[in-house]
Parts: sequence; C-alpha cells; structure tokens
Amino acid sequence: MRRTKAFKNFLKQVKKSDSFIAEQIKLDFIVQIYQLMREKNITQKEFARKLNVSEAYISKILRGDINFTIDTMVKLIRALDSHLHIKVTPVYKNVKWFSVIENQNKQKSRGQSCYIPNPEPNNRTIEESNDSIAA
Repeated sequence: MRRTKAFKNFLKQVKKSDSFIAEQIKLDFIVQIYQLMREKNITQKEFARKLNVSEAYISKILRGDINFTIDTMVKLIRALDSHLHIKVTPVYKNVKWFSVIENQNKQKSRGQSCYIPNPEPNNRTIEESNDSIAA
C-alpha cells in the first residue's frame, strides 16, 4: 500500500516536470501528423518526397526522436497543406480544442480552430481563435 502511494506521488511529480510536458506536446503533434497523413492518404515515402528528405528522417520524426523547432513543425504541416495553431492558456483554465468547418458544402471547406474555456458562472461564451501561425 505504501509503495503504491509513493509511486502515485512520484508519478504526479513527474507529470509536472518540464520534460514530461514537452514530451507530451511532442507526442500530441506527432499523432496529429499521423492523422493528417492518414486522412490525406500520404505514405511516409510521399511525405519524405514532399519535404525533400529521406524516408529514414520521416521515420525518425514520427518516432519522436527529434526535438521539433517551430520552423520544422511549420515545414511538416505545410507539406500536409495544413496550419499550425499555438495557443497559450493559464493553468487554471481547462481548455478544450475543436475544429469548426465554416463551409459545409462539397467545395473546399475552410476550418477554424476554436477553444472553450472552462465555464465560469459569468463566462459561458465560446471564444474563437484566429491567431494562428499559418503556413
């Protein structure tokens, strides 16, 4: 019982560390890259060709074996005809992200990122974010 509690406390502290948070963000980014590749039916080979890099480098990226710079992230998402959105929020706000499709007809749809802050008694609005790093 003591070991379980000690382990839980240790894990709680690790999850607060900068390195854990950085790895989680990197993993989230990689998952989104995978999702975009699948959605667009792009193989690692095609992705490498679009970026003019080796397949081995793409594999390394998708394994999370590199530290991403914003420049690298922008190059990756541009190769997938996508946008990169970076938003900083206070720790005390529970923010949920979702995408809104502005035009639902069969033509090209243009998406917009939005977030909903944790509802407070006098704050029940949806805030839209057009502040993005567009590639």
